[in-house]
Amino acid sequence: MYEDVLSRRDVRRLVGARVKGLREERGWSRIELGNRSGLSELEVGFVENGSKPVRTEDLLCLAKGLGVSPAAFFEGW
Repeated sequence: MYEDVLSRRDVRRLVGARVKGLREERGWSRIELGNRSGLSELEVGFVENGSKPVRTEDLLCLAKGLGVSPAAFFEGW
């Protein structure tokens, strides 16, 4: 019954992988995405690695920096 439920860590990793993929599609470094989104390179890395919980505000900033809807981070699940 609970086999299809994602853990919090799984969610962080999936979102992080999507952010990283979108960034790499654009040929940007973490620094470039950070500059465009208002986050530091370190914060971008935390999101991409799924190593820390992601704040909603950070996802909104990343979406704006990448020029996508925040929903783009959850597509394809």
